[in-house]
Formats: sequence, structure tokens, C-alpha cells
Amino acid sequence: EMKRIVKELGLPVANGNDQLRDNGYVGLCLADIKQEGRCEEKSRDKYQPDIDQGFRDGPAPAWLIDVVRSSVLCRSPSQMVSALNAIRTSEIFTIIRIKNYFLESELDPVHFRRIGITVLVAGSNLRPPHRAEIQ
Repeated sequence: EMKRIVKELGLPVANGNDQLRDNGYVGLCLADIKQEGRCEEKSRDKYQPDIDQGFRDGPAPAWLIDVVRSSVLCRSPSQMVSALNAIRTSEIFTIIRIKNYFLESELDPVHFRRIGITVLVAGSNLRPPHRAEIQ
């Protein structure tokens, strides 16, 4: 679905950082599925303390939303709006959260300004739908 959306926006699809660089750092970049060890680490370090303090419910791994992820690097703010609208009107994705990483309070040394979109991904072979992250 993301490939269809970026093609409609006139953006290239990159297979890895080298191709993304060759495309001028614009386009779709599909990330590998997050490794099991990194999922365990993130669950333990980021979510388990909140559960222990009563700020979150359930098992820590249930809070992972970026096991399946992709990035759409746009040329302009208007292209970002077009990408967001295409995701919003998709028959496959249901947006369940949008996080504004343009805010100074959300920036850290590892990340850049972006919008984080959490979606439910539906499909004929996905029961129940799963969550994914689009940046």
C-alpha cells in the first residue's frame, strides 16, 4: 500500500539507505522488521517501567508499534500533507495516532523532525489487524 501511495505522489521507492541517498533522500524507505532482541530491549527499557508505575496496562511488548515500519521522505510540506491525506483515505490503513515530532519537546539527538503515524493495517490475511509505524 505504501508503494502505491508514494508512486501516486511521484516519489521513488528506495531499497536501503544507499538507494535513498541516490534518490536525493526523498521517497519511500521500507525498514527491516525490528529484530527480536531489539523488541525485547525496547519493551523492557521503555514500556516496562511505565507498567510497573501504573501508567500503562498489559504486557510491555503489547506497546511496541514500530516492529513493522517505513518512512516517506518528502520534498516539501505540501507533499507531506498529500502523503498524510493518502494514508488517511487508504482502504488498508486506519490512522490511530499522529505524533508531531516537529515540536522541540519531541526532538532528541537521534531523531529528526517528522510526523509519526501509527496505523492499523487491515487485509484479507491479517486477522486481527496489526499496528505499524509510518514516519
